[in-house]
Amino acid sequence: MVISVGGLSGPLLLLVLALIVEATASERPAWLRPEVGIAKLAEALARRLTRPIAGVLMVLLPALLAGPALLLLGWLNVPDLIVLALSVWLLRGCLTLAAPDAEALARGFVAPLFYYALFGVPGALFYRALDAMMARLGPAPSAAPAGLHRLLTFVPAQLARVVLHVARAVRGTNLSDGRTVRLAAWIAAGAAALTLYPRHGFLV
Repeated sequence: MVISVGGLSGPLLLLVLALIVEATASERPAWLRPEVGIAKLAEALARRLTRPIAGVLMVLLPALLAGPALLLLGWLNVPDLIVLALSVWLLRGCLTLAAPDAEALARGFVAPLFYYALFGVPGALFYRALDAMMARLGPAPSAAPAGLHRLLTFVPAQLARVVLHVARAVRGTNLSDGRTVRLAAWIAAGAAALTLYPRHGFLV
């Protein structure tokens, strides 16, 4: 069964619900944020393993943890509402709608949104977890995760600049203005919704 609300279904419905929750719900405890848990696990790896092994695992860790839980739910025929609720929770954890500046907009909102549009929730969670690890650990213990992070951030960063300039033209303010950044986030969300509109029936 495909869940549909107001004519919306699939990835577009999931994005709309995640944005509504992100815009209206209070901040969750850190232990409820999926990317924080992955970043802490990466930090533990960095403390306990040698540099080359820890670097490789830090690159693979998001990919190993992002998708299997949702795929397992599908194999177990878990009710669609449970899959939808879990998907909304995961996607909401990847998106920071109230970004304080341009860099936070690119890394905390546009990039996860970009990879969600391409690869679904696993894509968004993969990038968000990698970004959280970089924020905690920097380039150590290996340059491999940092290089991957720069590569994956490049295109979303350019898209963030575009929506920021559109928002600046609309508001007539400078790019560092908080309201301009928030407007840019909503413009990016609208653009993602347009790309997702033709897709139906697959939640994750």
